[in-house]
Amino acid sequence: MTHERIKELRALCDAATPGEWGLVKGNDHHGPYIEACCGGTIADFYMMSDTSSLSIRNGGTSRPIWFMPEEAQANAALAAASRTAIPDLLDEVERLQAELKSVLGRETALRARHSEIVAEYTEALNHIEHLREALRPFVEQAKSYDDGDDDYSDDTPLDCADFINVGDLRRARAALEGKDGR
Repeated sequence: MTHERIKELRALCDAATPGEWGLVKGNDHHGPYIEACCGGTIADFYMMSDTSSLSIRNGGTSRPIWFMPEEAQANAALAAASRTAIPDLLDEVERLQAELKSVLGRETALRARHSEIVAEYTEALNHIEHLREALRPFVEQAKSYDDGDDDYSDDTPLDCADFINVGDLRRARAALEGKDGR
């Protein structure tokens, strides 16, 4: 519902007779009608058969003719209830619109944060791959000592000059320090 439509409906309510409206059910002497809380008829849902005669209740011959007889009572009840229901419903529409706007704002913020998290995650994966590449020469050399021969313990000194060069050491250091040593 647009803001303009809400304003239009509020203006109609504000211009109408204030307060709650009551339904007066129809009977043999009159049809259904709506009355204001302070008395006075708001709207009739019937007309008299002979407006020049008194009603049968008052000794005349005029009888009530209900507008849309099968629905007159329900139409009058709906019209009476609408006086307070419409402002309440408009309040609820505005509350829900505000809530939706807030939710959409949070969703936009969450989507932005999601993008940031994905970027951070991708950067972390790239850093992990960089560390793996920098440590690859060490991993390859360690495999040569794990051939099932128990001659080497974890504290056995190694001569690394044959398989690790200064560039490997620098790349490993840069990777561990978080620098781009590729």
